[in-house]
Amino acid sequence: FTHAGVGDTYVGFNFHTPSKDLKKYFTVKVGAIIPLYSNTTEPYLGLGSKGFFIGSNYSFNVKKKTFAIIEGMFTRYIDQQDGPNKLNVNLIYGMELPKSNLLIFTLNHENSYSADKTFTANLNGNKDFMFGSAGVTYGKKISRTLMPTVKAFYTLYGRNAGQGVGIAFSMAIKIP
Repeated sequence: FTHAGVGDTYVGFNFHTPSKDLKKYFTVKVGAIIPLYSNTTEPYLGLGSKGFFIGSNYSFNVKKKTFAIIEGMFTRYIDQQDGPNKLNVNLIYGMELPKSNLLIFTLNHENSYSADKTFTANLNGNKDFMFGSAGVTYGKKISRTLMPTVKAFYTLYGRNAGQGVGIAFSMAIKIP
């Protein structure tokens, strides 16, 4: 089965605290999750619940034209009493390539906790699960303020989660 559409939108704010040499940053993130769909057709596009998130990361330069990020995030979905609550950890390593190209490698681990332990083959309806994935992202800066990226990822392990390959598209927009 397939189902295409716009999924969850994440809206929030980041506060960056740079080091004196501007090579290390500590960031705090807060925001809201807004589903732009209703789960009336299977497979679901997401959980279909509003939520909020809070997280932080530490980023630094490993060597010239590279960076690394260690990130943790807590997410709470609020439309239903049984949540879920999610904890997410990301390890990211990226490098700037010639001609405004970017290559990023990621490792991700996510735990979702809920009193609702029900398992459904419609995976976006599950609230209690765990998985880890690895990915590679390619980005190309097309202007001073826009960088589209394409990410391919593979699920390495999990519980009540899908096993497979995925592709995601995103657009980084720098607000002057």
